Amino acid sequence: MTMSSATPSLLASLQSLAAKLGAPMRPPEAAQAVPYEQLMVRYSQGTGRFSDDRKHLILKGDVYLLDGERDGDWEGVDELLVPLASLGKAPSPAKPPFNRPAGPVPELAPQAYSKGIWRFTDGSWLTAIGPALLHTAQLSTLVTDFWISANQIITQGGGQFAGAQGLKTTGVSILIPSDTTLEKVQKVSFKTVDVFRIIRREQIGKLPSLPH
Repeated sequence: MTMSSATPSLLASLQSLAAKLGAPMRPPEAAQAVPYEQLMVRYSQGTGRFSDDRKHLILKGDVYLLDGERDGDWEGVDELLVPLASLGKAPSPAKPPFNRPAGPVPELAPQAYSKGIWRFTDGSWLTAIGPALLHTAQLSTLVTDFWISANQIITQGGGQFAGAQGLKTTGVSILIPSDTTLEKVQKVSFKTVDVFRIIRREQIGKLPSLPH
């Protein structure tokens, strides 16, 4: 069946699908807290290396839109607070109830501190810092997946983000080949997914004075 012989409803569906596939993928507006909150989702790929004392992981890579278009680069450092050999054990599971204020809530101390700078193709940039949690799992192929989960606060920006405030969360995945270990590997490849929630300077006002 050719496109011209398709039924109107089918033709409309195909055109809608083609438009979605051809258009840049952006977060839905419904995911924004307020209309002027800028919500950005990016992913990145790159390489990293451990410092000689194994206390720092230095990462650098390219940043992409969800449709695969390059949107800049980033680099950052994770300062590791725990031995790499201790990361294979998962924390104790949280216990019910989950729908009312009842403790205790398991305490998870930061396992790393992270900082980074993201430079976008329009010349804008952001820096962010924050704590991170680490975890590893060895696959059946003996490859080790090393995860970093960072919760960061935006500390500075330039270009369209000058004076902006907000937060950034990231999930990093690093595969360690089966012929080595996390404690010995020097250079690694990584992939990330990053979420930015940003309020620009022009949308930030002074807090109202409290009544005396």
